[in-house]
Amino acid sequence: MTTQLKTTNYDIINTAIYDTLSTGQYSYAAISIFTNGKKTTLATDSNSLAIENRPIQTISQTLAHVNENGDSVNPTVTIDFTDGTTFTSDDVLDKFWYTVSGIPIVLKTF
Repeated sequence: MTTQLKTTNYDIINTAIYDTLSTGQYSYAAISIFTNGKKTTLATDSNSLAIENRPIQTISQTLAHVNENGDSVNPTVTIDFTDGTTFTSDDVLDKFWYTVSGIPIVLKTF
């Protein structure tokens, strides 16, 4: 299922990540982010790399507010990936969609 990436869906994103990890089958929750709801075009991260099945390190939201300079700040969702790159979606300026999946645990024997 593809869901729009925005702060009003933040709880849905967290639940999808929790549900994926709580199965015990995955070492990481991964996310793919698209520029359209049909999932035909991948979005890019802070290094201009396509975001497809990227392991999530952290995810956070910033709600709309007025900063210390009196400027309005739009609500955003920020995702940090395990490779050190980030992605931020602004609720007002951007339209992105996402899917959450799992990266299977790889058992190694020595």
